Amino acid sequence: MTAKMYSVSIDGRNYSAAFQTESQYSAAWEKVLSQAHENKLSARCCCMGRGQKLLAPKKYAARFGLARYGQSGPEHAADCVYHSWSHDRSGMQAYGKDAIEDMESGGVRLNRPVGLPLTDAPLQSGREPALRPVPTDVRDAGFSLYGVLQLVWHVAQMNVWHPKMEGTRKPRLVSHFLDKAASKIRLDRSGRECLGQHTVLAWSRNNLRKIEAAVEGRSRILLISPLARWKEGMDLSEALPLADRQVFSKIWMSRQGQSWERTQEDFPYALEAWRRGDCVMAAVLAHPYPFKRNNEKGNDSWSCQAVSLALMPVTDDWIPYANDAERMLLAKLRQEGRSFTRPLAFDADPTVLFPTMILHDCEETALMPMEIVKTAGPIPHGYANFRQRYFSNGFGVENWWTWNLRSSAQDMPEFPPRRRKKSMQAEPVLEEQAPAEPSMAGIPIATTIPAAADPYSGVFI
Repeated sequence: MTAKMYSVSIDGRNYSAAFQTESQYSAAWEKVLSQAHENKLSARCCCMGRGQKLLAPKKYAARFGLARYGQSGPEHAADCVYHSWSHDRSGMQAYGKDAIEDMESGGVRLNRPVGLPLTDAPLQSGREPALRPVPTDVRDAGFSLYGVLQLVWHVAQMNVWHPKMEGTRKPRLVSHFLDKAASKIRLDRSGRECLGQHTVLAWSRNNLRKIEAAVEGRSRILLISPLARWKEGMDLSEALPLADRQVFSKIWMSRQGQSWERTQEDFPYALEAWRRGDCVMAAVLAHPYPFKRNNEKGNDSWSCQAVSLALMPVTDDWIPYANDAERMLLAKLRQEGRSFTRPLAFDADPTVLFPTMILHDCEETALMPMEIVKTAGPIPHGYANFRQRYFSNGFGVENWWTWNLRSSAQDMPEFPPRRRKKSMQAEPVLEEQAPAEPSMAGIPIATTIPAAADPYSGVFI
């Protein structure tokens, strides 16, 4: 997803987004930021999010920049460069506070092992959200391969949609987004090791280097790729058919790893979606090794044994869904040209409450939660009051969009009215006409877009 730069206010003076993006003002903006950093001036983002949206002037090795304050990411608009989602708005809240830490770089740090070294036990595959049991005691959820796959999707913001993205999510570009996201997931406190060093993606150009490093370092790889289109008689019992076969000549299911029967039990809906022709993403924890046929020189071919497998169906726009109702809702949202976020389940059990979708473009509120009430399962005592408090406190709304499958499974309610478009007027670069050499005392000046290498940029994609 491409993030947007909004105007910022420093010490009461506004600096437009146009000024922040044009190189002709970069020297003047650098002077403003250096003075703001030296005098510890307050800064605030002018995006359409709710909250203070405070920013801090920072000094980097070769330049100055702005950084969001810790835990302030949800205050910014969903398309703002400083935005990040609160853990309470998705299944990520089930892991506990210390399992996944937001970093000022815009990425996250995992404080739990993910089973990459061969000496560690591999991650379990996880289960589809609908099959997870209600826990008998209160405890933090553990990481599964399914949860790690959804974390990569979350960091890449592939669960966020805007009508202007129509037709832009080509497979190679999506692979590039996921590769960048995996590189923002740190695996240790020092920040030297990231998940991207071990992640092999379909249609990526960096796969061979990562595979060779994994073999040399005696570690597993995380392979993320769509399954090949289903044909009559295909299953995942012995070999894994992937859409991209350029890297591995064969991917075998390890006999010591996850069995075909276990995959059928844990991911029945994903397999059903695969058989009807939908795109299904596979996350594979695998052990790579060189593969050479008879009379073949060199080790240019690779094979691997899969020890753990997780499956996740996605739409044509690569947005995950877990059942037919969510699939229908995503199709209608896209058909009506709405902007929304699909909160991901991760490894949350059925008792963890979070919205099915979040609309960004409603007339009456900045964020409108959308909920699908499932048909199965009992409703716990006091659950209605708990839902009301959650949505009121978390989103500032007393009423939210609800589709109750228990009473009207076929009739989807109408969506809330869309926000009216404002007349487009050219935003002035400066609030006053700038002289040839702007100075701090006279004129407000604005910033350049944070570079991808900026550790405080807050930009995911």
